Amino acid sequence: KALFEWAWTHGRKQREITTGSPVIVAMEKTWGAHLTSLHDHGVLIVLLVLVCCVHTHSHTLTLTVLSDDWILKADVRHSFKAHTGGIRAIDAHENESFFVTGSKDGLVKCWRLEQAKCQLSYDGHKEPVTAVNLLDGGRRVASCDHSVHIWDPESGRRLFRIGDSSTILCMYPFVHQQVLVLGTSENTLRFIDHNAGTHMYEYRLYPSLSGSLRSLAASPDRTWLAAAYNTGMITLLDQRTGLLHESWKAHDGGILHIEPYGDNHLLSAGPDKCIHLWNVKTYPPTIVKSYGGLTHETLSCFKQHKKELIVGLGDRIGVSNLEEESTVVRTSAKLIHKA
Repeated sequence: KALFEWAWTHGRKQREITTGSPVIVAMEKTWGAHLTSLHDHGVLIVLLVLVCCVHTHSHTLTLTVLSDDWILKADVRHSFKAHTGGIRAIDAHENESFFVTGSKDGLVKCWRLEQAKCQLSYDGHKEPVTAVNLLDGGRRVASCDHSVHIWDPESGRRLFRIGDSSTILCMYPFVHQQVLVLGTSENTLRFIDHNAGTHMYEYRLYPSLSGSLRSLAASPDRTWLAAAYNTGMITLLDQRTGLLHESWKAHDGGILHIEPYGDNHLLSAGPDKCIHLWNVKTYPPTIVKSYGGLTHETLSCFKQHKKELIVGLGDRIGVSNLEEESTVVRTSAKLIHKA
């Protein structure tokens, strides 16, 4: 009620939410006619988005709240010393109450958002941790330091270790499946049942592709699998058979990260400080749009969440709506961390 009263007073000063928008559709399922009545009067409902911003050089973890999507503000909620080395990886539970971080100091730490306090520290790695993923709804954690450790976040007990014969360069968990795909230094994709810790099968990538793997991504409908290289190349495979669909030059220089966006699109970022949205159902894959204008910032990471593109830009966070025609990345003020 208090939110509605506030929105009633201030909503007319802001941009109105259009009828049929995802916000309205989602809210109407809960509040029904009450929301419809408020919307008819131009009331604005403000949604808060929690973003974890990693400062890789300062070893600091900053939890930030971003306000509405056209006046981008960033108020630092918590800032604390998380690791003694730069933070290289982070993954959050879907309920936003629990997350894990991996660092150059070789530690993986589990955090509860309410206390902003480390609940458990896993010290089984001997090298810097480059990737972390929550598995099975947070019941397991996979962390990589050129080998993959699968462990229990409640006890810290290691369940399996994978990667004795070859170096693991990257990994990707299949959503709603107990499968973890690993990219190796031998230019293969190894499929692991992370519930049993067993090798299932593997695909050997196209032999003429030079360079080493950087990032993996798979479509939600389980039809294609993409592998990105440090040469700027991306190769697209049939996820079910391993047959090559297409290979193309996506960026000049090593690709930073790739992520699927729906069943037909792929996001990629490179050292050219651009993020491309590709249609992978065309032959060859075509750029739908590019998010540029980031030449004065350091593009360190990005994450796709529903229809939002969230970008790490040095000490700032950028946000853009993937469904809108605009390719402008709205950035926050500089995040001042006090740890």
